[in-house]
Amino acid sequence: MEHFKSFRAWHGSFAAYARLDLPQLLPDVDWCLYVDGDTLFYDDPFILQPYCDNTIPILGHYDRPFSLHPWYEQWKREGLEFTYFCSGFILMNLAWFRANNGTQRCLDFLREHPETRAPDQDALNELSKGQSKMLPEAWGVFPREAFFADWPGCVHYAAALPTKTAFNRTYGFPDITAAWFVFAKTVLGVSVQEACGVPRWKWALGRLYNHLLRFYVAVCSHLPLFKNLPSVQRLEPYFPNKTQRRILSPKLWQEALCRTRNLSQPLP
Repeated sequence: MEHFKSFRAWHGSFAAYARLDLPQLLPDVDWCLYVDGDTLFYDDPFILQPYCDNTIPILGHYDRPFSLHPWYEQWKREGLEFTYFCSGFILMNLAWFRANNGTQRCLDFLREHPETRAPDQDALNELSKGQSKMLPEAWGVFPREAFFADWPGCVHYAAALPTKTAFNRTYGFPDITAAWFVFAKTVLGVSVQEACGVPRWKWALGRLYNHLLRFYVAVCSHLPLFKNLPSVQRLEPYFPNKTQRRILSPKLWQEALCRTRNLSQPLP
């Protein structure tokens, strides 16, 4: 923590800066998948192994950069605004960081730019600009984008924590939030009310509202005169297709638990 004591806290903590020290904390590891705590895996992270390219320092999921950054216009001029990644889900080339003094360069950047809006994230983006790459869109995906891909690999519930969920008049309680509660109930035995304080009746009504909206979107999207309505266009991304709806099935997690138990058995 001595490295970070001169920096400002991020959401009341200095923990976010610790990922900058991963190359030193894992000295014998060349690659590391760093994942924030507000995430849930719906697929096997080892799918990402083929993306470990020794020429790339870091791969992540696209995040919209803050337009108030003092260096944002420079990124834009260089055509790099669409390579800005969220540091909450990143595949890090630790060997590259050690070879290029990456940690120290990030710390130096933070000392030079105390005004940065997203401290470690901006430092990592500045360090690897022009060399970073995007992961497949399913990985580290935000809730509002979860159903853009064929199947969400890992959802990053940033700014949309299920444990702090509330009814929204636009979409009720959305499916991607409900999917988290299916996990919580199936794997942890935790009810919606225990997890977030929403009474069972309110959750049921919010989900019914969501189901009615899904029916509205499904019908309108097949009618030429209605499919381009702003309300339909705005709501459609919040609903999974037939294949993606498996994300709402307890069977998904029951099968995962079975596989985990099998893996925990001692080898013959």
